[in-house]
Amino acid sequence: MPPRRRLNPVPTQRGRTVLYVRVSALMGRSGDDFHSPAVQIDAMRRAVTNAGLREVAVIDDDIDVSGRGFDRKGLDRIRAMVTAGEADVVAVHELSRVGRNLSEALEFIRWLRKHGASILSAQEEIRDTPEGQFMVGMWLNMAELYGNQMARRWAQILERRARLGKPHGHAPQGYLRVDGNYVIDPELGPAITAMFTSYANGDFVGDIADAFAAARGRPVHRVSLKRMLRNPIYVGRVVLNSKTGGTMNLPGVQPPLVDQTTWDRVQRRMGEDRILPPRFLAPRHELTGLALCWHCTHHLQVKYDNNRHSTLRYYCPQQVHSRSCQGVGTPRYDGVLGGVLDEVRAYAARLRGNPAARAALQARAARAVVDVKQMERDLARTREALTKLAEGWARGMVPDGTYQETLDRLRATEQQQSGRLSAAKVQSEAPDPGEVVILVDRMFDLWPDMEKDDRNRVLKSVLTSFTVRRGQRWREPEDERLGDFVFRW
Repeated sequence: MPPRRRLNPVPTQRGRTVLYVRVSALMGRSGDDFHSPAVQIDAMRRAVTNAGLREVAVIDDDIDVSGRGFDRKGLDRIRAMVTAGEADVVAVHELSRVGRNLSEALEFIRWLRKHGASILSAQEEIRDTPEGQFMVGMWLNMAELYGNQMARRWAQILERRARLGKPHGHAPQGYLRVDGNYVIDPELGPAITAMFTSYANGDFVGDIADAFAAARGRPVHRVSLKRMLRNPIYVGRVVLNSKTGGTMNLPGVQPPLVDQTTWDRVQRRMGEDRILPPRFLAPRHELTGLALCWHCTHHLQVKYDNNRHSTLRYYCPQQVHSRSCQGVGTPRYDGVLGGVLDEVRAYAARLRGNPAARAALQARAARAVVDVKQMERDLARTREALTKLAEGWARGMVPDGTYQETLDRLRATEQQQSGRLSAAKVQSEAPDPGEVVILVDRMFDLWPDMEKDDRNRVLKSVLTSFTVRRGQRWREPEDERLGDFVFRW
């Protein structure tokens, strides 16, 4: 029997090529300026055939992907295939498809070479010589320059549109885009208006989301709803994000869906909700959101006694989690609630039997009405100054340095005026002291039959906050550890 020949292993066939396709933001491009995926693939396949290579996969990033960033799923798949030994060549229509960031693109090409892979361009001739590698850098440098120029041109176009009051991009919910302008959607426009009104009136976010979902025919996440409530497009404004001027809020030409008063109320409530945990928006206890630590001013939390799980007690989360506060101990919640109700009764009694206190409350409300009107005029002048500053800078009448310095100062002034105006409006809406007394008396009459969340809302209509301090002696009563009561009126 003749001896068997030893067979040598067949080497893996080289030349396995991955075709990489990327289409950046369209921005209205078409015709010769736009290389569609089909055009890119046809050109790459001709180059692969002429080079005697073999196509093994097509990987695309054609969903409006920019070449400036390299956090792309397509490039991640290419890296995985090269690392696994499944690809030897990466073909592109032109080197700018790799990216318009010179350093990142060169780093990616070096990574391919390090792992035994190469790059093939259907438009540029890449040679494996020092001169060829130099030309790769030149082409990528030109791609980055073109990308930067294109971004600058689009930024100028968007800025010009914004200064003319014209929004850019897809029409948000509640509007339709007709001939480049926004018009009110007859179906969703009223639903947007109702959403803002409900939120300004204090309705629960979950109920608002359900109502809006019913109007548009599909669910809406609460995060998306909050994002819509922050969008100034609905109050007739246009937002411009400029590298030199920062974020500017300019008058728009689209019809508003929300009036300025409702918008201000919505933003004020969102500012309050942002600093409150979700449990404060759906209270489970009468004093939720009212109790503060006397030492660190953080909101206190409640928990059941560790031993019996029957006694509800207060504690300071800063003392438990970060050890940055000496805490308030663990006072009984029932004892704190009793002390708070006693203080509310005493407050109503002071208003009922003290004419001077009633007169002072009425005088403060009257002064606040006058202050509100003056503050509204000051705020309007500040916003008018912001608009004129932006117009002057757009016309080249204001230097960049002066513009930024003045813009920062006006923004800080606007923020301070808005905060003072919100506080003054609360004081100006103060009811007659007799109405406060009637409200408190009515609250105690209905207290036994009220649910805990209803009790919490009524208490918050009278009381803003109070503090609890740490006990100074053994078994000190909870009502003696309460202080700094801040009443709403």
